[in-house]
Amino acid sequence: MVKDYQSLWDLIQKYNLSEDIIINDVDAWEKYPVYRKIYNKLDLALEQNIAAGPIGIIPQNFPIVIKPIINLFGMSRGFKKINNITEYEENIKDGYFWMTYFPGKQYNFDFVILNGNIKTICAIYSKDNKDGSFNYHQFLQNYKISNKIKNWIKKNMKNYTGCLNMEVIDNNIIEAHLRLNGDFYGYDIDFVKELDKLFTKKEWTLSKSSYPLNPKILFPIFVSKDLNVKKLNFKTIVNLCKSYNIPSLRIDNIHSEYQQDNKARLFMFDIDDLDKGKELKNKILKIIS
Repeated sequence: MVKDYQSLWDLIQKYNLSEDIIINDVDAWEKYPVYRKIYNKLDLALEQNIAAGPIGIIPQNFPIVIKPIINLFGMSRGFKKINNITEYEENIKDGYFWMTYFPGKQYNFDFVILNGNIKTICAIYSKDNKDGSFNYHQFLQNYKISNKIKNWIKKNMKNYTGCLNMEVIDNNIIEAHLRLNGDFYGYDIDFVKELDKLFTKKEWTLSKSSYPLNPKILFPIFVSKDLNVKKLNFKTIVNLCKSYNIPSLRIDNIHSEYQQDNKARLFMFDIDDLDKGKELKNKILKIIS
C-alpha cells in the first residue's frame, strides 16, 4: 500500500504538538532576528572567501551561478548556471548575486542545536541535475561532519536553540536555513515529539545523535509548469508505484509559491533500492510525457 506523504506540519497537527516548531523560512526569519543574517547568501559566500558579488559586479572567472540574495521560499528559485560574460549580461536581475560554480557533490545537512551545541545530525547526498533541480536524494547514516562546518556553527550559532539546515558543495556552505529540510523523511515520531520539547522547553533528551533511522532514497520528479495536471492519469501512476512497494508518494502543487519559475516538482517518492528507484522514475516520466 502506498501511503500519503506526511510532512512535519502534518505530524504536528496529528499529535497536537506545539505550533512553535519552525517549519519554514518565513516563520524562521521572524522568530530569529539575531540569526537570520545566514539567509543572505552573498554574505555567506564572502564570509568563506568564495568569489561572489551582487549583480552589476563583473565576475573574473566562469562558470558561476546566479540566484536571489535572499530566498525564503526554497526549491532553488532563481538558480541558473552562467557559463560566460554574454550569458551574464543576458541575466542581469535586481536582487540577485553571483558566486563561483562548484561542480562537486552536494550534501544537505540537518542539525538540531541546543544552546549552540549540535545534538543530532542528518545527512543526505543530493544528485543534482546542474539546473537547480535534483535527480535523487540519498540518506547517509553516521556521516561525519567536517571541522569547517562544525567551526562555522560554533562561530555563527552561539546560544542558538532550534534547527539548522545547510546545503554544502565541496565543503562550501552555499545556503543555510533556520529549519529542517523541507522534505521530512528521515525521522520518526519520537524525533518530532522531541522537537516539541526543544521549542517549548529548550530540552533535548534523545540519545541518538545521527539520523536517518533507515537508509532510503528520495526521487523527485520535475515537470514544466505548463503541464496540464488535470489530464494526467494519477490512478495509473499510483498503481505503478504500488507495484514497486514504495512506502509513500508525495504529490505537490506545481503552482505553489514554493516552486521555481519554469519547472516544478510534481511528485516525490521514497524507496530503498537506487536502481529500482531510477527505473520507476523513468516509467513515471514516460507516463507524464
